[in-house]
Amino acid sequence: MRDTIVEEVRGVRDAYARQFGYDLHALCADLRREQQLSAGPIVSFPRRPVRFSPRNKALDPTGERASRVDT
Repeated sequence: MRDTIVEEVRGVRDAYARQFGYDLHALCADLRREQQLSAGPIVSFPRRPVRFSPRNKALDPTGERASRVDT
């Protein structure tokens, strides 16, 4: 099934990237320039702390694999 909205978004994205020769650095520089010219507020959120959980086997802060704890 075709999703016309997704196709349209991808087409706009491709056209925008093509303007910069698909150069990510140039594209980001343009986005930063547009952001500076924007009259709206720039919102940034504080970084959320990473939570290490034995259930998802994430690396703990020491770099060791967290061991699984069964309860």
